[in-house]
Amino acid sequence: FVGLSGPYNIDHHFDYEAARGVEEISPLKPVNGFSRTEFLRNSPAWKLQQALNDISEMNIDNNKNNNNSCVQDFFPRRMLLIHGIEDDTVPFTATSEAGRVLRSCGVVNVQEAYVPQTGHQDAVVHLMLGGRVQDIVVQWLLQTDRVFSIESKNDTPTILLR
Repeated sequence: FVGLSGPYNIDHHFDYEAARGVEEISPLKPVNGFSRTEFLRNSPAWKLQQALNDISEMNIDNNKNNNNSCVQDFFPRRMLLIHGIEDDTVPFTATSEAGRVLRSCGVVNVQEAYVPQTGHQDAVVHLMLGGRVQDIVVQWLLQTDRVFSIESKNDTPTILLR
């Protein structure tokens, strides 16, 4: 999973937009339901909290002692959160908060990358057309922990991920 310059907590980001006076012209409010309750419901941070509550209940039902024992099973094996330092649309602190929250919940393989001299739109352009963001993502993808092997059954090669 690669997260790019995301407002991972919609409620917090709405406050950021309100402080800048752009909350009424931003698409954030209509896309996320016009109310604080809907902002929370659509927020990745809130969804994570709900998932953790569900996992905790499952662990209690299964008599497990460690509530974070299966948190990692519900997330991609590797996560990269990337953000431009000069982003004035979504502050890069949104990414650092998301990384901190994920790690505090037991998700261990989360990496963060902060790109200097890069704004919100720049990050997308760099990813799609080439630039620092694309370079970081490609390097991260190449640092895979998966082992590939090719087996042949009925003369059909099959690539296995282990």
